[in-house]
Amino acid sequence: MAAFRRAAELGADSVELDVHLTADDHIVVIHDEALDRTTSGTGYVRDHTWDEIRALNAGSWFAPDFAGERVPLLAEVLAWAREAAMPLSIEIKRPTPAFGRPPYPDFPRRVLELVREHRLTDVLFHSDDHASVLEIKRLAPEFPTGIAHGGAMFIDPLAAVRAARADGLYTHWHYVTRELVERCHAAGVHVFGFGVGDDPTQLPQIHAMLENGTDFLSSAYPDRLRQVVTDWLASRSSTKAVRDLDTK
Repeated sequence: MAAFRRAAELGADSVELDVHLTADDHIVVIHDEALDRTTSGTGYVRDHTWDEIRALNAGSWFAPDFAGERVPLLAEVLAWAREAAMPLSIEIKRPTPAFGRPPYPDFPRRVLELVREHRLTDVLFHSDDHASVLEIKRLAPEFPTGIAHGGAMFIDPLAAVRAARADGLYTHWHYVTRELVERCHAAGVHVFGFGVGDDPTQLPQIHAMLENGTDFLSSAYPDRLRQVVTDWLASRSSTKAVRDLDTK
């Protein structure tokens, strides 16, 4: 919750979060399917009850000052988002299939029900589990959705978007070309280039995304990323003004 509150203070346009399911079917906000990396616990989220998970330290991995942070319930985050008027981007996760772990039962519907209970409308759902994205769109066509993939030069990336009835394509920034963005925009599909933005010194990479027309970028430092975008826009305006003078 400290990260979400800080994002709001820094003027983020929205906050992105990931959801998993506990052993007793509580939806919790945590990035990994396992507890080991970001909490004082071990093992899978799905193998622990909510009482067990909420007792864990989920802040010390980041910095000692956050030792009191806990894994929040999705309901807690939704209540905060409504109060803060903060748009949300919710990534619907699933256990790793390669390990033989089954998907969370009826998970898209469970997440959607909570969002509706909190009367939130400015929410975008996305996932690399494209079946979950399709299910969200089937249950709630009014919500925007996006499909994610790690990245590749797909022969027809829009085919996957259409199959999931999604509104957006989420791919690693390496693969976000101007041609891809133009094809997506022509089809009414937005593009998110992830994997760049957390390090605002990566100016060539960020500028490439802006030049190519990417719709969304994310960062753990939204104020710094916004400054990079602002400076880039100012530079383009200055260049255009000089060109206009030259033509006169």
